[in-house]
Amino acid sequence: MKPTKKVNTQLASKRPFHTKEVMIRPHPPLFKIYQCYAQILNASQLPTHFQHDLNLVSTTKLTQAELFATDNFLLVYMAQQQNIRVKAHPILEADIDLVQVQYQLSTSLFKLMTELKINPQVLNPDRLLQNLNQSLSKQAIYDVNQKLYDKPRCSVSLNLLAKLIDCSRNQLLYRQKQINGAHDLRIQALKNKCKALTSAQPCASQFWNLTHEN
Repeated sequence: MKPTKKVNTQLASKRPFHTKEVMIRPHPPLFKIYQCYAQILNASQLPTHFQHDLNLVSTTKLTQAELFATDNFLLVYMAQQQNIRVKAHPILEADIDLVQVQYQLSTSLFKLMTELKINPQVLNPDRLLQNLNQSLSKQAIYDVNQKLYDKPRCSVSLNLLAKLIDCSRNQLLYRQKQINGAHDLRIQALKNKCKALTSAQPCASQFWNLTHEN
């Protein structure tokens, strides 16, 4: 995509524009939270109606073809797949309260998880839990635990995840068992083809043999 002055001019004047004109990405310090959104949205039936307002970090680089969002990560995700009319609200990076933004994004994600139809068979539960607990606001996690379980916890458990996406704990356990089983099969297949993986003292010649398939 070629850099364009048009989008930055529209951003400065707060005029709406379409996402086909520019690449919208999450503000870099918020990228890990966006990855949590992406994992959930990849497994979801996406909504047809959503907010088109978006806070974008204002820049003085008029040739910049990327804009960075600090909220509405649902729109940021969907803009990768379709052309969307954005109502931009420019903000200065110096004015961003990162702790507050992280809390708002985390709370919005929990709300989104309760509203969307999510297929647990598309999720990787262990990876999702790890990302949620490493990336989201601890205060937001604490608050959702208090609301749903009346428990003062700052971590997302498998039980909480199941409740948020409206499935059973056993469904998530079964899904993870499938993932682990498929991984074990791939590892065993590699071991069968490559003697070095099972040898106590592997050598270079063992990493490729006649039974190895292209």
